[in-house]
Amino acid sequence: MVDAPSRCMDLGCGPGPGNSAELVAARFPEAVTEGLDSSPDMIQKARKRLPRLQFVLADLETWSNAQPYDLIFANAVLQWIPDHAGLFARLARYLAPSGILAV
Repeated sequence: MVDAPSRCMDLGCGPGPGNSAELVAARFPEAVTEGLDSSPDMIQKARKRLPRLQFVLADLETWSNAQPYDLIFANAVLQWIPDHAGLFARLARYLAPSGILAV
């Protein structure tokens, strides 16, 4: 279990926009929390509503990341992505040691 993550990612920022990312940031206020979405409109609204968080405009099917996350959270985005076996393997590579993929 991650008690004090330093980096968190919310995949598919949520209908808020940024709703899930906001909840992750509230739970782990010391962490850098990012949100990812493929909708420019959702990202724009999330950035305006939650300026202290970071938001990435990207397609989850092609998104890649160089720095590991302690927590990768996804609520309602994975059902849109084919090849779950490949997707989960790729997301696991973006986790820090002892990191958590919460879906």
